Amino acid sequence: MQSPTGSDDDVMEDTEAQTSSDWTLQKLASIFRQVQVLKDMIVEYDPSMERGIMVTRGITASLKPLEDLFDEAKKRERQLPITMFLNRAPAAAEPIILRREVSVPLTSSRNPRTGRSPEDLRPRTESG
Repeated sequence: MQSPTGSDDDVMEDTEAQTSSDWTLQKLASIFRQVQVLKDMIVEYDPSMERGIMVTRGITASLKPLEDLFDEAKKRERQLPITMFLNRAPAAAEPIILRREVSVPLTSSRNPRTGRSPEDLRPRTESG
């Protein structure tokens, strides 16, 4: 026999899965901006600083589920370009990397790209 709370939890999970896709970063950000305005007004208008702080903390705590949704949405948005970059890496890029010339000795003053030394670039003088 299934407990009544178990079935409620299942319904809540299904509802959460359906509605979490309706939340966008823009919608959540808009809500958080409005909440910040509300909390600022409470602190400003309430003569009891202690009560104002308690109320604003309660508001912050009650919005924790939406804050979690916001954090997840931000992570998904950041990961999308990384995933796209990793999926479309061409296989032809590897030979280009392998063809780089690194055989120039470290003590050489020659430019590894052109093969010229600084002396080759100086103008020739007519001395002797």
